Amino acid sequence: MTELVVHADKTENIGAFNNIEYMLQCLQEEKILDVDEVIRAKSLIQKDDLDHVSEIVAGIKNVKKFEILKIYAGAFGVNAFENFESQVLLQGQTISELAKLMPEAVARRYHVIPIGVSDDKTEISIAMCNPMDVEIVDSISYIMKKNVAWCITSREEIKRILDLMYT
Repeated sequence: MTELVVHADKTENIGAFNNIEYMLQCLQEEKILDVDEVIRAKSLIQKDDLDHVSEIVAGIKNVKKFEILKIYAGAFGVNAFENFESQVLLQGQTISELAKLMPEAVARRYHVIPIGVSDDKTEISIAMCNPMDVEIVDSISYIMKKNVAWCITSREEIKRILDLMYT
């Protein structure tokens, strides 16, 4: 379990500094941010969350949030998607079929979208907005009794699709 440090104004994950550093390093290597912009981003970032960091960086640079997510996805060796419906059509599945892969309560609690399951049913694929939160992946693996593969999308896309998928 991850150790937490409680500050007067917030609770902060001890590993957050390394995660944020890594995210900003990826953006600097891809020449999205320069040194001064990295320093500015660090001063604005309030939580260790990929989606939050992407919003801050998009505000500093005139770049789409999805472009930032794609860079992170590449660094992790996974895919990123911006439009869930296009992804579903490519897989030849329907949203209602995908909704059956995971109980609504689990998807909403962990803020993830089920996007597929392996042919042998031992692995579930999910879309999430903060792949650095390994507790989510571990929890879903435990609850679903499957290995978890993941890709990245925005928090807004997850919320939109969860509402579409389960209502």
